[in-house]
Amino acid sequence: MIFKSGFLVLVSTKSVFGDLPVHCELTEVLGDWRLTYGRDVVNSPSICKPDSAMNPLNTDTLSTVVSLTRMFDRSSISSSEVVLPFVAYNGITAQGGSWSTIYDEGVVVQIKDQAGSDRLVFYGHFGFSLLDPPAKSAATALATTPLGAAVSYCNVVPRGWVIRISPSGGVSLHCFSATRVSRLLPPDSRDAPTTPAASLRVIIRDSLPSYYRISNWEFQRQSASASQGSCGSCYVLSYAYALERVAVNRLKQFGMNPSTPFLQLDRDAMLSCSVANQGCSGGFYSSLTLDLVHLGAPLSECMGSLPTSLLSALSGKAQECPLACYSDPDKLVYTRGYAELRSHDEIVSYLLNSGPVPVGIYMASEHHNSLRGSGAGGIIELPTIPLAPGMDKLNHGIVIIGWGTDETSRKPFWEIYNPWGGDDTFAKITRNPTGGVAERNAIGIKVDTCRGLLGAKIREAGKAPPSDCN
Repeated sequence: MIFKSGFLVLVSTKSVFGDLPVHCELTEVLGDWRLTYGRDVVNSPSICKPDSAMNPLNTDTLSTVVSLTRMFDRSSISSSEVVLPFVAYNGITAQGGSWSTIYDEGVVVQIKDQAGSDRLVFYGHFGFSLLDPPAKSAATALATTPLGAAVSYCNVVPRGWVIRISPSGGVSLHCFSATRVSRLLPPDSRDAPTTPAASLRVIIRDSLPSYYRISNWEFQRQSASASQGSCGSCYVLSYAYALERVAVNRLKQFGMNPSTPFLQLDRDAMLSCSVANQGCSGGFYSSLTLDLVHLGAPLSECMGSLPTSLLSALSGKAQECPLACYSDPDKLVYTRGYAELRSHDEIVSYLLNSGPVPVGIYMASEHHNSLRGSGAGGIIELPTIPLAPGMDKLNHGIVIIGWGTDETSRKPFWEIYNPWGGDDTFAKITRNPTGGVAERNAIGIKVDTCRGLLGAKIREAGKAPPSDCN
């Protein structure tokens, strides 16, 4: 089992390094945390920087104490909210919430507010300090500083963002900081994992088709030719590829018959405007999802960069965020959250019911050549490299689009989309029904059909909106 939310995904055809110099393990995070957050609504997470004069944490704040435990709960996986694997107790409302780490760098916590109505999603990075502060810019320093050159502070989140989501779907953004006030040391009665609900086993393996691939295959090949080039943007390219298809499938569930070409998202804008990630130096699926809860994702007409021609791939760096692209909500695609998929069966269920699945893997340099041309029949054996107890080392993002079993070797495989472009776009990797690196590091995207482009399409078609919309 892997204790994190999202993954660091960095590999390109050129090797890049972009991990924040922070390393905090699950056991270092357990315990009671005081979350302090501002009442004031902010327009941009950049305002939440501790040294910002506009930081609302300098004025009117609220606070709550939340206990982060190792109790494991999957009972809410079918909900439309963020689904995190571990239970969090809100000390003020006495209601349960959920939480997870953001790889080894940060934390995401979901609870109800003090009134018990609005949903609050906190996410931010742990504190750290560089042992040898460089003279170069901070951005360059973070992109090139190894873990050993910094000290991690796993009991402090110096700044982060809170997304407040009302029952009617309204969203606002706030700042927060957090400090652990007591540590939970095992053994503890709240430490024992609970048994996942039996109803989660919606897949009966014996009844599965021996081969499955998402529909509209010819368009998949035509629209997925983007290459990340020298930019470590695989987390954006793979996520956008999955989101486009999940969104179209969601509209089909409303009795509509949209085509995927109508929905091409602007990868450059998603990369450039994600304040919680590191641009061409890498990022996390979970942080990108939560960005899109607040910001949304614009269409490719925004920056004029189609999936076949990315400005970031050509320049090797993120572009300036085009704020004008976010002025019309009806041209944005929003998410409602994500679910951490923790098993082979959960991935299969999501593929059948929703669409493609973004996955984090480790791709060593010697595996680059083995990936090339593997779509012709070869199956890549993925390495499993522990980063910490219960945590895999990851550096690349792909998308699972189907499964099968090789007729000759009888080896099960996942069919994948890979954001390297060209002959490397589609390939096969090992599928492990009992659990492997891919099966432990997947997410299911939850799209928002109340707001934005999808909500507008549903209204235009005269369809009844979801019951949890206004």
